[in-house]
Amino acid sequence: YAANLAQIYQHYLAEGFDEVYFAIIPNPATLLQPANYNNLIPVLENHPASKIPVISLYTQLKQSPGPRQYFRAGDTHWNNKGIQMWLAMVNEILAQESKKGLQN
Repeated sequence: YAANLAQIYQHYLAEGFDEVYFAIIPNPATLLQPANYNNLIPVLENHPASKIPVISLYTQLKQSPGPRQYFRAGDTHWNNKGIQMWLAMVNEILAQESKKGLQN
């Protein structure tokens, strides 16, 4: 998987994108039933073969005192709080990239 991610990253950079980000959206089971989780998300996010910058929702959600608060009840989709958390992370990264571009 990591090698495929590296190929995808290089492909889209070659297509002209300034940057490409990798984010796996974890479902509630990975956070609420960690004893049965195989840790695929952190393995992929930290794999040395993958050079894609990561937006790690898993890490932030796992550190949350109540990850259930970000998902709709009885569903695997985010609620508004989860969506707002995601947007804040993406906007912060884009703001940082924008500042770098202004400095160059």
